[in-house]
Amino acid sequence: MKIIYLSVFITTVSVACSAENAPAVGLLEIVPVVGKDMRVKARPSYVFTTTKLASPTIFTALQSQGASTSTICCFEVTNLNSISITTELSKYAYDHDFVNHIKSIKGYKYVYETRPTTKGLWNRFMRDITPDTRDPMDAQLFSAPVIAATIRKGSIPDTFEANHNKITLKTDYKNDSTLGVYTFTIDGQKITLSEELPSVE
Repeated sequence: MKIIYLSVFITTVSVACSAENAPAVGLLEIVPVVGKDMRVKARPSYVFTTTKLASPTIFTALQSQGASTSTICCFEVTNLNSISITTELSKYAYDHDFVNHIKSIKGYKYVYETRPTTKGLWNRFMRDITPDTRDPMDAQLFSAPVIAATIRKGSIPDTFEANHNKITLKTDYKNDSTLGVYTFTIDGQKITLSEELPSVE
């Protein structure tokens, strides 16, 4: 299983908030499930987050470009029932790469099914990545930190305020880039999530 993973900083427009008035943050995971014939049988999409969502929420994924950040808009969570990872692992147990990757994700409390929003909200980067997720021979894992926001502008600054909250995101790749560690700082409070990453060929 190949991987696309995104290192990021973030800004926001139109923010969905937690009870503490800060935007929900987490990891977007679009994980291919590959059968014995090496074709993709399913491509479930999840948001792993520390925040219990109280209403339908739009998330934007972000990609660091050094001095600026590209945004991938947008994904939505409409089913507010947090899903059981145990059930998902059982459902797709035949793909060991899927199981191992999902088990490696740490730091979250809730997992929600997600999907792309209607095309009217998409920006050009969203349009660029979406065809890849429909190719049955393309077993790339798409992984990115996300923020609960609708950010359609393609390029944004590396520092930002969201809903009067100061937010930064630090991304570290450790163990020869096989461990991604993502630390959000929201008004001085840190939230860290991590995942193991396949070696990039």
